[in-house]
Amino acid sequence: ILNVLKAEPGKSNLGRGMMIAAVFGSQCGGLSFPMSNIGNVAAITAFEKMGYSVSFMQWSVIGFPLAIISAILTGLIVAIWCKPEPITAEQYTLLQNESKSAKVTAKEIKLFIILAIMMYFWIFTKVNMALTGALGCVLMLLPGINITTWKDAQRQVLPDALFLICAVTVIVNAINQEGVGRWIVDLVFKNAAAWSVIVLVIMIMLITMVIHAIIPASVAVVGVVLVVMLPLAETAGFSTIGTLVLIAWFGSFIPWMPTDAVFMLAYGPGYWKFSEMMKVGVFVSIMMLITSGIWVPIICAITGMA
Repeated sequence: ILNVLKAEPGKSNLGRGMMIAAVFGSQCGGLSFPMSNIGNVAAITAFEKMGYSVSFMQWSVIGFPLAIISAILTGLIVAIWCKPEPITAEQYTLLQNESKSAKVTAKEIKLFIILAIMMYFWIFTKVNMALTGALGCVLMLLPGINITTWKDAQRQVLPDALFLICAVTVIVNAINQEGVGRWIVDLVFKNAAAWSVIVLVIMIMLITMVIHAIIPASVAVVGVVLVVMLPLAETAGFSTIGTLVLIAWFGSFIPWMPTDAVFMLAYGPGYWKFSEMMKVGVFVSIMMLITSGIWVPIICAITGMA
């Protein structure tokens, strides 16, 4: 869309807003279902190893509405903050012409079929979600299907973004091995057994977000926080499933610290700067804390999720 509109990177407020919104939107979508984000899968795996259980529907009842609410509010925040320039009549005509030429191809039909099969296994069977996702990716690469190729994937990954991701990974490994995340959790939650449910929910979100800022890897974050928080949630009378979703949500998305892979990939085209993402991300983070802190306890109480 930005190529069709000829939006100039670094100068177009519309381009800046659309690229930031695309990043935030994809992150909000990651909350929707158990398999929508690798952090969700990691959190559920750790959750079940600790003796708890969560179904596809239990997660979705909490996550999907919250994802929709967050995406709408995030879009409004980004639009107000970026103040995008209006689309001209000429640009609108270009977009119309571009959309008229779009057709559903054989590859897309194959993709829909594979996704439907994966959704069936995710919802109606107990097959490991990560395994189902991996097998679905293999199907997409098979000869005769060829929905995507390794060469296509390589062209989409910009070298500077890849190097930045690698650098972040090294930092993550170093911090994780030194036990920084564990030390922070133990320090903050030392007297958490006496907290009320409201204080507990707020602290779950805040501490997960802080640890994610230090360790920008959702798999590492959710593993560290879950072990400490689940027993405390039970003691305080708060839903363990609600705790799981909150930790996966704030362990996978931190708007004011753009160090996750999705931010790195969107940074390459040059439509936004890190300082700009961090500024608008503060407002998005505040919105997330408020909406999540209200929605999750309410829906867990209504549905009686333990």
